[in-house]
Amino acid sequence: MKYVTAALLAASLFAAPAMAQTIERPAIADIAALPDEEKTDYFILASVHLAGMEGATPDAVAPVLERLEAWAPDVIAVERMPARVIEGLKGDPAHSETMEGFVGELLTFGETMQEALGLTAFEAEDQIEEWTGAPASLPLDEAATRLKTAIAAYQPETALLYWPLLGEGQIAALPPELRTFLDETEASSNERVLLAVALARTLGHAQIWPVDSQADKDLFLRYLPDIQKGFETLPAEAMPTAKPYFETMTTLQDEGVETGNLLPLYRYLNAPDFNMADVEGQFDVFNRYDFPAPAGRIRQAAWDERNFAIAGNLRRASAFAPGGKVLLIIGAGHKPFLDELMAVGLDVKVSQDVLGTWSAPR
Repeated sequence: MKYVTAALLAASLFAAPAMAQTIERPAIADIAALPDEEKTDYFILASVHLAGMEGATPDAVAPVLERLEAWAPDVIAVERMPARVIEGLKGDPAHSETMEGFVGELLTFGETMQEALGLTAFEAEDQIEEWTGAPASLPLDEAATRLKTAIAAYQPETALLYWPLLGEGQIAALPPELRTFLDETEASSNERVLLAVALARTLGHAQIWPVDSQADKDLFLRYLPDIQKGFETLPAEAMPTAKPYFETMTTLQDEGVETGNLLPLYRYLNAPDFNMADVEGQFDVFNRYDFPAPAGRIRQAAWDERNFAIAGNLRRASAFAPGGKVLLIIGAGHKPFLDELMAVGLDVKVSQDVLGTWSAPR
């Protein structure tokens, strides 16, 4: 009988419905011993991609730069892949399109400088992480070596911090194609140049930190045809809440070009209401409408993969300025996700009011 009882007991244990357990614990930040004023402070600057925007000029972004200069970040980061990401992707055929689109001829220039300096891309990147001191304070030969090292690590924005400092001899020693590339990059209206390089030069920074990742693109591109099919069948009312926000963004962009002042646009892009409308319009749409399975969920997973990687790269950069201020200039769609990711930690916080508060014109 005792064996029957034991068997029945065992069966009842396995057949019993699982009891849901609620784990209650405080947020990590709430148990931090570090005072708020000593925490590393992040500001994620949501930006339009200025290179595709007619009328994006240094004068038009000057009011934005004025406020960023007043905030005086210790670290400036941009939407470019670091060397360790590029090196991990360049030999993968699944990422050949990504490498062509996001790295291009910079890969060749980087490999040329690696050979010239006797450094790997990883070694060049490690050296740059330790750089201190204003570029203008360096001897010309050291500035030239730093420029070459930056190119060896696939960091053209960092290279531009040293480019105007070189003498004729140092410039002539560079490959002609690289000189042309640097001149063209300098003349670009990309936000990495108009905002990040301009700000870093004003503040005397030794480097600009690349923190992007495109490692998700093999997954995303595999399902892109199904994602596009889903968008083609969306009803007209698919984005009723988000649509007015995007219309306002377009209006502010046009007005900013006309007036030569993009500060109102940037304040709007960094306002919480726009950020949430952007999430609804670009990403939650996959949860509200039918997309070919599993394309909608794949798109969200790939986007999260990229943002998690960016957050990790930015956290690494911030380690070199503990208790300082960290600015990331990045496409607007990333901001609400990164704001939440960067707030998780014992010694970090996230700022929102660096540019001033958006208010609609009366």
